[in-house]
This record gives sequence, C-alpha cells and structure tokens, in this order.
Amino acid sequence: MQQATWSAGALAVVGAGLLLCALWMRQGRNWARWALVALGAFYPMFVLTDMNRNGLGLWVAYRYLPELCTAAIAALLLLPASHSYFSSVRRTG
Repeated sequence: MQQATWSAGALAVVGAGLLLCALWMRQGRNWARWALVALGAFYPMFVLTDMNRNGLGLWVAYRYLPELCTAAIAALLLLPASHSYFSSVRRTG
C-alpha cells in the first residue's frame, strides 16, 4: 500500500510538471518545448530496454502504444510549423 501511495504521488507530480511545461510551451517559451522533446526522447529508450529483456513480438505495438505516441508527439514538436506556431503565440499574446 505504501508503494502504491508513493507511485501515485510521483505520477501526480510528474503529470503536473508535464502539464505546466505544456502550458509554458503554449505561451511561447521555447525551452519548455525542448524539455518536452527531451522527455519524449527518453520513452523509446525505455521501450528498447524492455524489448531487449523481453523480446520482440506483435504485442509490442499494443503494449508500448503510449510510449510510441509520446515519441511521435515529441518528433512533431521539432517540425518548423510547430516552432512557428508556438513562436507566433508569444508575439501576439
């Protein structure tokens, strides 16, 4: 029970940090965008580490769908259109 409480607390803190970082990114702060990109780059490393231990199968796409989506979102944040969108928000807002 104590481990579940600590895990839930850590998940709440990380989730709040991600939300705050996303809000800062929406306000045009470029460092927040890069922080989310860096975090998104860590997810495939966790997936690859687990696949190295457990093997590769068809269940990988289903089991790691959230991690793969996070990596895809991080890649989309690197596109020039994304940069111009978030940069224009700060100038007009």
